[in-house]
Order: sequence, then structure tokens, then C-alpha cells
Amino acid sequence: MLKNPLQLRLKKLSEPQLQLFMLSLCERMAINFEFFALHTENKIAKDQYRNILNILWESLIVKNAQINYDKQLEKLEEIIPKQSDYDFYAVHPAIDACQALSEALHAKLTETWLDYALSISEISVQTVANVYLTEHNLEIDSIEVNNIESVKDEWDAQWEIFRVILEEPYSINLVKSLKKELFEIGESNIGLFLNKN
Repeated sequence: MLKNPLQLRLKKLSEPQLQLFMLSLCERMAINFEFFALHTENKIAKDQYRNILNILWESLIVKNAQINYDKQLEKLEEIIPKQSDYDFYAVHPAIDACQALSEALHAKLTETWLDYALSISEISVQTVANVYLTEHNLEIDSIEVNNIESVKDEWDAQWEIFRVILEEPYSINLVKSLKKELFEIGESNIGLFLNKN
């Protein structure tokens, strides 16, 4: 497991704050799935992923929203790409994005927030590390992953999200503004950008 002091600090967050942290990381990783879906010309999968994520955001905005999380999980499982079906690297971050979204859904189903927040945090960092290791043809055991510059940047990004959530009073406006900011920035954890138009 990748280690960072942030993982201990997450215990300071309330249940709604942990959910906001999870969805903020999923929002950044969503671009990786959208990039993959666009390049495989799979608009249905792209839209389905975005719809599931938006439903999770809605659960933080609309009080007592009636959402069937089992059904959303089934829909997600339908669009998870099989690694063996593709010969280009983008499939790996796309699968990671699906794994993170799956963890967010399981958190809702089990009402287990901290463990799933930690898991999504690590998935996001591991995605970044794997890109570096692949680009440089390195094995994970041959390098201290937390010393990779892009991994440091990812931890910094997560720290910034954490600070905003911790320091701002939790409210629907905070949820909306953080979602809007992350969407408008439009940069994934591995530095991908997509045109939102």
C-alpha cells in the first residue's frame, strides 16, 4: 500500500465529507475513462459512466434522493473494458477509473466511508505511478514510487481537495462548487484534458 500522511488525516472528515472527497477523486479519474471511450468510439459507455457519477453527485445534493445503487453498479459493470481486448495503454487508466467508481458505489451500499475513501485515494495514486513506470519501462520494485514527481503531484492534488473539504463548512453549495471547479478544470490525475464542449 502506498503511504502518505493524508491517509491518517482522512479520519478527521465526517461521513458526508468523505463522500465528497471520494467523488472529487472520481471526477478527476472520469476523464481517463472518457478519453478511452472516445478513442474506442464508445459514446454509450462514456455517457453511462458520466451518468453514474452524476447520480452519485446528486446523492450529496438532493436530500433523501431515491437511488438504486445496486442497479448503478450493474450498469457500471456493463461498461468496464477488458484489458485483453485492447492493445493500447489507455485501457488501464480507464479500468482504474471504473474501479474507483465501483468503490464509491460500494461505499454507498455498505455505508462504509473511510475504507473506501482510502481505497479510491490509493487507486488514483497507483494509476499515476503505473503511467510513469510504463513510460520508463520500470518494475514497481525497482523504484520508490512516492519519489516519482508525478506521484508527488497527485498526493498534492489530493491534499488540496482534502483541505478545501476540511476547512469549508460542509454544505450543498460546497458540493456544487467543488464539482463545478473540478469539471471546469477538466484535468485528470494523469494529466489528460478533454474538451467539455
